[in-house]
Amino acid sequence: MHPNIRIWSINWSFLADAVEDCYEGVYKELPYFAMAEAVFALTYAHKQVDIIPDSIVDLGHADDSSVVRAVIMQNERAFEKYAKSQGISWQRITVKTLIKEVLSLSHREHR
Repeated sequence: MHPNIRIWSINWSFLADAVEDCYEGVYKELPYFAMAEAVFALTYAHKQVDIIPDSIVDLGHADDSSVVRAVIMQNERAFEKYAKSQGISWQRITVKTLIKEVLSLSHREHR
């Protein structure tokens, strides 16, 4: 699996879980604006027609991933609190960890 797809999947799944847990009342402490932005990001990512068409190989999900990452970064404290409450490793979601993973996988691919 391409590293960008793996990272995209981790972030998308994290936001989807947070929205679902809030909607079902499992987690009640996510601020409304964070929930609203997460719903927007997931809706945007689900659309086939967006800024970069998903059909473009290696680039099609770049805009989707950027929107999802922006929402996580904008609401970092709220989502970190959610992650901890659910036993999710925040390290796995954070930008620094993701950058290290991309660089490591990219380096391996170029050998």
